[in-house]
Amino acid sequence: MVANLGAGRCDSPVSKWVLAIPCLKLYSLDLHKPALQDLAGKVFVAQRHIVKMGDVKETLSLLSPDLPDVVLMIDLLEHLTKEDGIALLQKLQSVAKRILVWLPLGICEQEEYDGNVFQRHLSTWTAEELESLGFEVEVYENFHLHFAPPVDAAWASWNS
Repeated sequence: MVANLGAGRCDSPVSKWVLAIPCLKLYSLDLHKPALQDLAGKVFVAQRHIVKMGDVKETLSLLSPDLPDVVLMIDLLEHLTKEDGIALLQKLQSVAKRILVWLPLGICEQEEYDGNVFQRHLSTWTAEELESLGFEVEVYENFHLHFAPPVDAAWASWNS
């Protein structure tokens, strides 16, 4: 089972690929109802796509009795406080086989937009912090050109 946390609309260049993941069951969790309504209307390759509204900090109870094999966190971690982000990653590491995180690195302030208060960035992250949590990190320099100055991005992966 794959869990797509903070799924949003799956319309960014990176998140669009979630639509094509061939899996038996895909859960998409988000707190923003309009985004989930858009998401529910999209075509996914997954045999079964389940859209749930809820706080990702409660992921395990929202997915119960299923436990995720793979967890995707695409442009999510920066929307949590550092404390909540670390706690969520550690909780997921106790049950998942693989965690994939895509996020901006360093300072990249963002307020709410598109009527979505959850778009605010509440934390900043470094590759070293993610590595200290057991993740392998690949950095893409100056990836986010819409921030001034441009901000790096990273794939961080963890395997059990």
